[in-house]
Amino acid sequence: MVPNKNIVSEKAFYDVYFNKSTYEMFKYDVGSLATRQAILNKINTHHGAVLELGIGIASLLEDLQHLACTGIDISEKTIAMTTQFFKNNNLAGTFLQADAINLPFPNASFDLVVSSHIFEHIENDATAFQEVSRVLKPNGMFIMFVPGSLDGKASEKEWDKCRHYRNYNTAEIFRLQRSSNNQLKVQSISFEHKIHNLIWNKAKHLVRYINYPIKKWLLRDGKDIESRKTYQQFFLPAFTKTLNSLDSLTNKTESFLLGAKFNVLAVFKKQ
Repeated sequence: MVPNKNIVSEKAFYDVYFNKSTYEMFKYDVGSLATRQAILNKINTHHGAVLELGIGIASLLEDLQHLACTGIDISEKTIAMTTQFFKNNNLAGTFLQADAINLPFPNASFDLVVSSHIFEHIENDATAFQEVSRVLKPNGMFIMFVPGSLDGKASEKEWDKCRHYRNYNTAEIFRLQRSSNNQLKVQSISFEHKIHNLIWNKAKHLVRYINYPIKKWLLRDGKDIESRKTYQQFFLPAFTKTLNSLDSLTNKTESFLLGAKFNVLAVFKKQ
């Protein structure tokens, strides 16, 4: 049971939280890119139409330009920001303000639906899952990336900070499958980013101490890491590939690693 959810409306929360600075921060964040790569590695659709639920602050559609791209989000500011970003960078995509529990598309509209860190924010996630099933074509794929926990519950701290109604585990994933009358069937479940979370959450203070002298005495230009082109083009992909390779050693087991949380990556197929 979540605590007082009337503190602020969900839409207002996202309109305040998502802005240009957070967009740039997450776009070049190691965790964000690691998540993107984990999702992209599951995609085997080479043509057709893709829908992203919750384009958020770093749309996956940037990496899916070989498909006809559509994205929705509950936040008007996020829609405007992403639309402008795609226009400035000559990327193709159609973006609409919409709620995942009432998708404004006909049945069987998409070959692929993707969502990253969205379903934990939806109070009635079963309804959203049914909508995904409805708009997917037969044999279409749905890829969902969500925070995980052994009991599938979110803490009050997670609600206050991030508006998480729940986390996910294997039981929760199969609950969603049943909510679609088994039309969307689980193809795979993996438990991602244990090592990543161990390094970047548990050891973040150590990383900060190492990074500080590098920025202060070696670089000396005052730039944030997000503005460094060499970092973006070389070091960031290398860090991400290394972390994902390490995570592949532990992502088959639903368990914590030295107290570090995991994320759940679930792949469904429309029957």
